[in-house]
Amino acid sequence: MGRILVRRMRVSPCYACLTLLALVLTSCDTYHHEQYKIARAANLGDRTKVRDLLASIASSSGLRDCYRISRAPHTLALYCDMDVIPYSGAQLGAREAGAIIIVDLLHSLGSQTRAFNRAHKLLQPELAATFGERLSVVDPPEELHINTSNQSLQPTAGRSDE
Repeated sequence: MGRILVRRMRVSPCYACLTLLALVLTSCDTYHHEQYKIARAANLGDRTKVRDLLASIASSSGLRDCYRISRAPHTLALYCDMDVIPYSGAQLGAREAGAIIIVDLLHSLGSQTRAFNRAHKLLQPELAATFGERLSVVDPPEELHINTSNQSLQPTAGRSDE
C-alpha cells in the first residue's frame, strides 16, 4: 500500500475571522416588513375591529402596547417587542390614511423573534377573515417617511395627533 501524505494546512487568523463574520451576517435576517391595506375603512366600526384584532394578536404573540411612543399621524395601534431596543425588534401597527387603514408588521434587527413569528402566522389569516375582499397585500411595502426625528424607520412614525 502506498503512503498517504497529510500536510497540515495553516489558515491565517484574519481569513478565519472574515469567514466567521460572513457566516454570521448571512445567517441573520436584518429586515422584514409586511404591509396590508384595508379599503373603505374610514369608519368607527373598522377602526375598532382593527384595534381589537391587533390587540388580540399582540397578546398572543407577547408584544406590548407601544401606542404612547408612536408619533405617526392617525395611529390606531402600535405593539412592539420591548425585549430588544425600541424600534429594532418586532412591531405591529395600524394607522389611517384617508379612507384606508394600513397595517404593518416588521422586524428590523437580527433574526426574527418568537413574537414576530407568532404575529406573522396570525396576522394575514385574521385580517382576511375579518375584512375579506377589502384586504390587500402591499408588495413591496410603502414606507412612511417623516421629517421630525432621528428615529429608525417605523411603521407608525411621526405622530402628530396628540
